[in-house]
Amino acid sequence: MTDSPTCSSPLHAALVGFQAEVTDVSRASQAKIQPRDKSKPAFGFPYADLPTILAHVRPLLAKHGLAVVQDVSTADDHVWVRTIVLHESGESIDFGRLGLPVGDDNKQTGGSITSARRFAVLAALGIASVGEDAGDEAGGRRSSRASDRQLAKIGAEVERAGITDEELAKVLGTFGVAATDELSKAQASELIDRLMAKANRRARAAAAGADPQTGEVPS
Repeated sequence: MTDSPTCSSPLHAALVGFQAEVTDVSRASQAKIQPRDKSKPAFGFPYADLPTILAHVRPLLAKHGLAVVQDVSTADDHVWVRTIVLHESGESIDFGRLGLPVGDDNKQTGGSITSARRFAVLAALGIASVGEDAGDEAGGRRSSRASDRQLAKIGAEVERAGITDEELAKVLGTFGVAATDELSKAQASELIDRLMAKANRRARAAAAGADPQTGEVPS
């Protein structure tokens, strides 16, 4: 007979109990991104929205005497979300701040706040959002799929780099997929690096007065 592990801290014990029961949350919502160039079609990706995440975890949090609070602030052109897990004993864990760039308008800034809250609460509680592909055997492929944060970053960098739909489709083809939500985490990271490099070259060219696409400076 082996002894069960014990936790001296009521908060830690509650978190262990919560973790033992909580399940990952499904990506039941679909994000729609409209490029600034309205002639380009919108594109999207699945994700777990904030209300879905909170509805998923709150009953179990309450069962174990836990609660999550988040404080939002803005500084240095970023929105910052601080996430704290509280326990009814009075103990708490501060998970620090997560920042995302502010948007061009209130709507985009609100989206950044919501996204930061989603990412932070998932990380603090140690749960993941997973796709709903029935064909993924035993969930193995689900866990390797690109995260919501990666998909959002890809969308932002596609826009920043001025990538056309045809160009994006061609790049995705090199990974053997037809859509961004089919990428693995590793593939998504590689694609983000490629897009950021292209976006940075485009920004430098624009700053030098060159054509963002060709890099040539008009004579």
